[in-house]
Amino acid sequence: MDHKTRVAPTRHQADDRWRKDARVVRTRAALRSALVELLARHDFPDVTVGMIVEEAGVGYATFFRHFADPTALLTDIADATITEFMTAMMPTLLSADRLSVTRVLVDFIADRTALCRALLIGGGEVVRRDAMARAIEHGTAVPVIFHPDIPLDLAVTHAVNAIFSTVAWWLGPGQGMSRDRFAEMLERLAMAPVRS
Repeated sequence: MDHKTRVAPTRHQADDRWRKDARVVRTRAALRSALVELLARHDFPDVTVGMIVEEAGVGYATFFRHFADPTALLTDIADATITEFMTAMMPTLLSADRLSVTRVLVDFIADRTALCRALLIGGGEVVRRDAMARAIEHGTAVPVIFHPDIPLDLAVTHAVNAIFSTVAWWLGPGQGMSRDRFAEMLERLAMAPVRS
């Protein structure tokens, strides 16, 4: 091939450049932060693109260069949150103390109540299902010791479903329950049935 001939980047290469561009990174971070701030004051269905761009300090068209709609932005935040959670949990997951693992999870959620409420309750079934699928995908790669008689994918699916349902209850009708009491209940309902 002639050294002057330019080859168009593949879609994957273009996506990588898009993610690495500093302006893109800053804009996406501003949009994520804006939505999280808005979720502290509004229910997710009430949040509009106009509200997000005003909070983020970016133009309306800029939002649509990055996300199709607020749900796509919330899903992006869910991905980042799950990754952050798994990183934070890794040292605890390697320990044998199941209740400590559950307490780290409960603290993580309690420190991000508005966001977790939006993901599990306010974002709708599609957002919740997508977040669960991503959590299950991450969960199968985590070094948790599940009961040897239970297939790994089934154990992870049960644990994630039980965690999501139980946490949604805690963030809704059960929001008055203390972290410690909820951690014990979550351990009993979600983790104990599948751990060895």
